[in-house]
Amino acid sequence: MSAKPSARMSSIAIAHTALADHSARAEVGSGTKIPIGGVIDYLEFQVNIGAHDTDVPTGGLVELENDSIDWKPFQFYTQKGELLTTTGYVQKVMRVPVRKTLPSGSTIHVYYTAHNAATDALIVIVHWIVGASTSVQTFSIAGADTALTPTAFAWNTAVITLSIPATKGGKAVLFQMVTLDSPETAVTSGYVVRLHNDSANWEPTYGVTEGITGKTTAAGCQMPHSIILDHPLPSSSEVTIDVMAPDNQAQFLVCQLLWES
Repeated sequence: MSAKPSARMSSIAIAHTALADHSARAEVGSGTKIPIGGVIDYLEFQVNIGAHDTDVPTGGLVELENDSIDWKPFQFYTQKGELLTTTGYVQKVMRVPVRKTLPSGSTIHVYYTAHNAATDALIVIVHWIVGASTSVQTFSIAGADTALTPTAFAWNTAVITLSIPATKGGKAVLFQMVTLDSPETAVTSGYVVRLHNDSANWEPTYGVTEGITGKTTAAGCQMPHSIILDHPLPSSSEVTIDVMAPDNQAQFLVCQLLWES
């Protein structure tokens, strides 16, 4: 009598059990124990809206930690949704490829800090290859600037600085970015971005975000847009981000830099 074949991939969902104000950093659930580990292959995020607050961005910062291994930093700003008056949008799913050791018997802890006091609910799906191992670890550090009312097509320099830990340099592989804005009639949000590293030659490295525009009523779900990188990332180096807007809408940038170490 043969045993049933086993799946080579596993997934778990970590979610809030109720909608609430999560504008202060708080754990999502109480930790999720992993019986059989492996290597995390990708993460998925969805932000569900409980109250459609006008002109208030949904989403926020997600941080994943493990009680058996040092995952830090492992931070991600989610996609965001935004409404102007009586409108709506499709709530999309954000997917991020990573390589992260997930020990058997370990517990994953997820922390969420929402952009606003709106009643968001967060769902995080962790997908891993069962029993696999890797010598490469993905780290991710997130950052945000302060609100700007930019002059169209003028550069604002070093609006965000990301400081790489002293012992965790490696190779930068992905930069993700999304703007938080205040939708205005017939005014387009979004940024062109430019990246620099103080200890390695990244010149030139440019990218562009998604944006929202509308007439009288506007809404949208903006997904973090990515720049694929293959850049040296020395330990203790600093990455600075410049931004240029195509319009004068008040907004700011949130982002994360992913690297392999």
